[in-house]
Amino acid sequence: MNVSTFNLSKYTILITTILFLGSLTTIGQEDNTWHAFSTKDGYKRGFKNKNGKVMIPPKFMGFTAAKKFRNIMAVMEENDGKLSSYYLLKNEKKIGKDSVYIWDMAFDCESEGMIRFRDSKTDKVGFFDGKGKVSIPAIYSDALPFRNNVAVVIKDAKRTCFDGKLYQKEKPCEHWTWQNGTTLLIDKNNEVLIKGFKYNNTIDLYSMKENDTTALPYRLTQVGSSNNYYSFNNYKKEFEHWLFNNFIRRLKFAQQSAAIQLPRLRLLENSMPEIYFYGMKQITGKTEKIEAKHFIASNLEYLIKTFLALQKEDADYFISIGELNPLIWNEPSYEKYFDDCGEPFKAKYPMLSIIINQKKEGKNYQEHLDFLKTDDGGFKLNSVSSPNIKIK
Repeated sequence: MNVSTFNLSKYTILITTILFLGSLTTIGQEDNTWHAFSTKDGYKRGFKNKNGKVMIPPKFMGFTAAKKFRNIMAVMEENDGKLSSYYLLKNEKKIGKDSVYIWDMAFDCESEGMIRFRDSKTDKVGFFDGKGKVSIPAIYSDALPFRNNVAVVIKDAKRTCFDGKLYQKEKPCEHWTWQNGTTLLIDKNNEVLIKGFKYNNTIDLYSMKENDTTALPYRLTQVGSSNNYYSFNNYKKEFEHWLFNNFIRRLKFAQQSAAIQLPRLRLLENSMPEIYFYGMKQITGKTEKIEAKHFIASNLEYLIKTFLALQKEDADYFISIGELNPLIWNEPSYEKYFDDCGEPFKAKYPMLSIIINQKKEGKNYQEHLDFLKTDDGGFKLNSVSSPNIKIK
């Protein structure tokens, strides 16, 4: 991993379930989750249970980021004009009053039953479990949240300013990064699975397999600490492989078939229920949405032409990894695509965007066709941005 690109954006928690086989009843952790609500001015936040009962009145503010309270959360409150920060358990126990982990002007959120803390004395990072116990000691320079029961951590690194000088608390620089550390992949027992882990945001930790011999063009392999090896999907390569070897190939076959409705069906089966779109002069100039079947019916010719053109040798496009915008995708049906802090769950549900460079009447512009990775492992067309969109 290139430590200069160590991404510490917040990610989300995997919701697990407990099966009581005797009664064949599934009780999800979500049943005991408390949900945030705010005062009218949005300044303070409290929490209600699933039945709407107020469990904690609105009193948290500032860096408090949690929108869901499962077992443990980091909060800030004001009493008598003084701010205090700590980790709170559901039994009202407060811990880690001097060790709250902060990143990007917000506290950490519980992820897979774990939450980060930073020891104020050693300036090292560790993890509390859902009961407030130190599950992983504070021995790391920094860490990402747990995803698929593993976490990316960096050890023995130095904060370094962009001008090459070491970071100083007395005179902090605005922009800095971690340098000269070792990146590790650890499990929840703090066992090092991979030392010198080469990590970036294209690696899908949810696809991790140990000693897997399957040969796929979009999987990469890294040697483990015990001389075993772990393989992972590369999101961009996986999407590009699917795009050309599955989606476009089947769409081209459908276009050439005698079945008139087949191209429309192929597009529909690879789309989210609703398509968000932008770029129509005759609409409002902002992001709109419409049922996928209506969007596809109105833009069938455009979509087929645009996707098939990607196969041409002179096709001018690139693929990027992005994320859902919580200000746009804010409906209940999209809740699972965001973490407990309300941030995009990019680690599991990234947005893969095909960005096409176009030119019309001497003017350059770009078209965006965005696909969201879904639970079934596939990709679904989620949004389109183009001045060529039409709605009948």
